[in-house]
Amino acid sequence: MKIILFLFSLSLAVRAANLLPNGSFEYGADLAWNRMHDLPYLPDKAWKQDDALAFHGKYSLAGEGSATLLIPLEANPRNGCFSIYVQSEAPLEVLAEAFAYTNAKAELQAQTTFQAGPDWRRLVLKVKHANNLRSGNFGPMFIRLTGKGAGVLRFDAAQYEYGQITPYTEWSRPDFPADQVRDGDTTTQNTAELQAAGPATPLPAPVAFTVSSRTDTSLAPVSVVLPFACGAWAGTGSLAVQATDGRAYPAQSSVLATWPRDGSCRALLVHCQVPLAAGQNHFTAVSASAQQAELLEGVPLLAAGEGGMVSHLASPALSSLWRNAQVVVKDITDQVYRARLGQATDCQVVENGPLYAVLRLRDVLVSDSGEKVGFYVARLFFHRDRPGFRLELSFTNPQAGSILVLKTAKVLLGKGAGQVSASCFKGKNPSDKFPLPLERFAQIGSGKVRLLTTQPAERHPTCLEEFADGSVSGCLWPEPCRPLILTPGQTILREFTVLEDDAALAAFTAAPVALASPAQLAATGFLTIPFGVLDESKYPYITARLKPSPDDRYGREKTLSSDLLGMFNYGDVRGDGGWGNLESFLDFSSILRALVFNDLEALEFAFDRAVHYRDVDTIEGRNHYHFPNHNGGSVDTSHAWPQGYILHFLLTGSPRSGEVVRQTMERALEIPLTEKSIDGARSLSRYLLLLVDLYGALGDARLRDRFYAQVKYATAQNLGGERHDDTLFPWGDRLDPYQVWYGACAFMQMYNLTGDEICLQEFRREMDASLNRQFFFLDLRETWPNRDPEELWPIQLGFHSRHRGALIYPLLVFRSQVENNDQWLELARKTCYADYHSGSHRIDPMDIMRAAIMLEQCPPEDDLRQEAANLVLSGAAPALLNGDFSLDAEWFRHWHLPASRQMGFDEAIKEWPLTGSGDVKAISAPREKLSYKVSPWRYYSRLFGYLDREEFHLAPPSLRVWVTSQWALGRGTWVESAKVRLEPGQWLVRGAYKLDGNTADYCFGRLHFFHPGEDAMWLSFKLKDKAGEGTLRDEGLKRSTLLAPSVSIAEAGKPGWREFTLRFENRQTGIATLRMYLYLQPDKQDALIHLDDFTLERLP
Repeated sequence: MKIILFLFSLSLAVRAANLLPNGSFEYGADLAWNRMHDLPYLPDKAWKQDDALAFHGKYSLAGEGSATLLIPLEANPRNGCFSIYVQSEAPLEVLAEAFAYTNAKAELQAQTTFQAGPDWRRLVLKVKHANNLRSGNFGPMFIRLTGKGAGVLRFDAAQYEYGQITPYTEWSRPDFPADQVRDGDTTTQNTAELQAAGPATPLPAPVAFTVSSRTDTSLAPVSVVLPFACGAWAGTGSLAVQATDGRAYPAQSSVLATWPRDGSCRALLVHCQVPLAAGQNHFTAVSASAQQAELLEGVPLLAAGEGGMVSHLASPALSSLWRNAQVVVKDITDQVYRARLGQATDCQVVENGPLYAVLRLRDVLVSDSGEKVGFYVARLFFHRDRPGFRLELSFTNPQAGSILVLKTAKVLLGKGAGQVSASCFKGKNPSDKFPLPLERFAQIGSGKVRLLTTQPAERHPTCLEEFADGSVSGCLWPEPCRPLILTPGQTILREFTVLEDDAALAAFTAAPVALASPAQLAATGFLTIPFGVLDESKYPYITARLKPSPDDRYGREKTLSSDLLGMFNYGDVRGDGGWGNLESFLDFSSILRALVFNDLEALEFAFDRAVHYRDVDTIEGRNHYHFPNHNGGSVDTSHAWPQGYILHFLLTGSPRSGEVVRQTMERALEIPLTEKSIDGARSLSRYLLLLVDLYGALGDARLRDRFYAQVKYATAQNLGGERHDDTLFPWGDRLDPYQVWYGACAFMQMYNLTGDEICLQEFRREMDASLNRQFFFLDLRETWPNRDPEELWPIQLGFHSRHRGALIYPLLVFRSQVENNDQWLELARKTCYADYHSGSHRIDPMDIMRAAIMLEQCPPEDDLRQEAANLVLSGAAPALLNGDFSLDAEWFRHWHLPASRQMGFDEAIKEWPLTGSGDVKAISAPREKLSYKVSPWRYYSRLFGYLDREEFHLAPPSLRVWVTSQWALGRGTWVESAKVRLEPGQWLVRGAYKLDGNTADYCFGRLHFFHPGEDAMWLSFKLKDKAGEGTLRDEGLKRSTLLAPSVSIAEAGKPGWREFTLRFENRQTGIATLRMYLYLQPDKQDALIHLDDFTLERLP
């Protein structure tokens, strides 16, 4: 077998540190050199494999001495070393540079020069990053090697590693799970007909749905999922679809999912053919009358099994086409593997009826010499009266613990003398779809067959091709690109449409998007998580913050405007596209946002996004670093969020999504009960959430049993005995509420599915633990000091409800419903509006969870806004407090560092009487001590800040701040004052500071200012500006005031100290806070900054 497999059999003791695959260039010149978003994907012609001279192995990489070699890699922003052996025919200089994408642009991280000669010598480039913490702003790195001379230049044994340089080692990935190959070489051939339905019962009530179409069409196939509440209907009985003009059309239906509580229908998949006009079309599913039911009687099924072979599908020409089509794969050694669709050993009719049928073909690809590679799965979708068929083709690497390298993978459709035309897709949004973004066709037999591709990830001319002999193919992976590297279990999938002639092409339209009424989805509890449908006329303020702007209907994430679903970069923009979803359920929230606003265009994009993550970033329910974009990290459940593609299955009935959901179930059930990777706070809560979502979709009792078994095991580990934890989900040295809320969400959903009171008890315990207000006390007392902390609780709860924490809103709404206690719903509404009025909120797609507060009768929005404004204004201090840091002898009251915002429990805090859990004002009983390690709020303050009585401005003490590379959050930090209430008028801010020589030039101060309910404004100035008039950056204030803001910098009387004076005008009552942003120089390890004598005064 010639296919190249990188085996993961190395033990931990000999695990290689090299992050560069194929560092010795044994498997192709550009095999491992990833072509990311901003780099070309075509082969680099300047460099070739060379077997004349090599330092390691058989080959080196050779090119002209003046050529440039780019070596992209994915690495966390930890300090590391790049090394490579260099040889040249004549002495010449080589410039080595390391770049990294930070804040969406490539920035130079390190560089060195190297003298190459006739002997192999090792070039070493030490790379130090400005930030040691992996973040969404840090993207892919690349190394650029540039020769400065003539003659042949050779490279070999390339290595990138964290820490110090070590001897060259081959790359390996032993941290992937070594799953056994699940699919045998052959499987039994079978066909399946529709299962016998139970007794027919009428639909309990008509169900409305909407279909969005881009064009007018006389009869279009439509598939839609209809939701039903638990116990409402069994899902049997004939249906018809009624248009707004009263005309009825026959429908084909099947139960997609049931409610585990009683086996009633939860999701009904309905297929019909209806006329559509461009835009939105409204229909209603109703029980079919006897006359309507007769319309389909006697109509033959689209598919039938005859002697083990499927027949009655498509016209004779198209039927011959798919039967004779071949799947062709070529590996890196040019070995070719084939399989013919019509000879598949596994042939199933997975759905069948008079209007719609799905055929699934599956087989292993085999070379002429009998060697085997991975398997393909082809799904063919047929609609009655629909020209042609849709082909969904995927190829999977089934190897256990080995990657698979392919040059190309395609489906070969036939031969004939034909014409070829192609156009590259161009569009504003990556999800914009046109009926014919690409077209290629060829003469096959006696007629023309058109092959189309319309998916956003496939809009590139190389996706469809015609060869010299007239063969036409649709490419899963085109050969002009860099080779495709598939990790264990990874699948690549493409969709094509096959049409027969020009008439069929003229009649072809893009598939419409259909959705049941969002109000019906909410009312039936279909999602098992509360969500509301916003009335934009009544609640314009919250609508404006949750709904994307008209020119960006998918939200404000930069990744969405940068080819999120690109074919060649696998969707990774700046190297972090997958993590953005895996950390935070972006595809799930995108679908939910489309439902809340009944936006079918947004839904179409959200579905594309879910499909992308389904096939690229998650494998069997775990996060997945796919090649060649990711080389570091591990596999776990804490960073995987499969709920998006589970919901895609429930809302579309997609067979591929259903298949992946079932694979995810099997993998989840195989994880041992005692597995370490699921015993952490987020890992455990996300694993439980995965089990319950799978249970709701598939109804497999094994999922329910494993859920309870895992809870029982976690209870024994985390609760009872000598431990006093009141949550199953403690996290290291702190409690992060959102990680507990994941677990609470799992208990909520399991209760909704089963009605088990035990789940309700567990839910209450987790909510009580995460809402224990002792954790919120110090933040509120120190940063909102003008009112008692318990009165300002919604402000701090709102702070933790951002991003992933938005889950708190449906959780509070559910608790209000199940306990019949409106206080929880009131708390959710107060929290939401207080957060929007507290000045520091950033809009995020996950915020759509806030729409849950619109369930039940909601007060007028003006009242909610006024209440929130009063709350935040009354909580701010009347003056800037403790500006000289003399208020407390031990620590700096009313100032904080960002690391200190971790939720902390201080044993000395006993001010709040917390008893019982039935009242929102008294949630959790006090404890002598919490046994999980929750760091005190002051701990981080004392770690990074210190009251210095030896170095000060006018009088001791000053605040000394330590900025260090030794701490993950330490290379950059800020110091922030408590919130201050400002009345209208002209104001002046003063302060003194001393920076040592290791601080960066871009340290700055900022007055952060907002009027409750409006977007925040600020004035920023650089701390290292020359003395005199400083440089002021104005974000918002200048537009609304008569006095132009200004800043001046002056040298103070003491050596090294400087003073700033900031003048500005405030037009209405608002709130301000002062921040000093402090950073290390990239090449420094530590810095000390002193701050002192801050004042805020109103000018006469």
